[in-house]
Amino acid sequence: MIRFVPFLLLLAAAPASAQTPAERALALAIAKVGVNEASLIRVTPADVALVHQTAATHGDTPHARLAWLRAHSNCVLSDREMSETEAAGNCPWSRGLRDDDTRPEAWPSTLSWPRFRERWRQVRTLALALVLGTRSIEPCPEPPWTWGGPMDRARALERGMRPLGCRDPETGLPLRNEGYALR
Repeated sequence: MIRFVPFLLLLAAAPASAQTPAERALALAIAKVGVNEASLIRVTPADVALVHQTAATHGDTPHARLAWLRAHSNCVLSDREMSETEAAGNCPWSRGLRDDDTRPEAWPSTLSWPRFRERWRQVRTLALALVLGTRSIEPCPEPPWTWGGPMDRARALERGMRPLGCRDPETGLPLRNEGYALR
């Protein structure tokens, strides 16, 4: 239950502002990518915010941001065939997450969906609040161009990017994924 506390505190007042279909689609994509990156049990508000903060640098509209996110995270946000590595990870079930509490297709049979349903609702609610601007969490000190885990660091540096030292605003700890900016 302790892992839910940051989400519960952030969601004390759910977003009440009007939403467009494009904003809802972008929020769903941010939520899906956030849980794919971190897993549904380990995802933190800062993980979701990193995806949002990065997508925000790739367009001025929800449509443009969603288009970039679909290209960046197509394992989750497309219906293309998955590689063996992707199929063995979170991609199959995170691809099937929807904007409701329905158990996703390909959810592992060894895990009870009701145990994770509320967590998925919290992640979706936070992503929508970030998209609507009713919540603001910026884990990186400047806008990231992309993000990546430890296995992506060498490639990011080879491409001339620089790590931003992104941190969880709640704990001050480094994020599991780093944000990178162009030099």
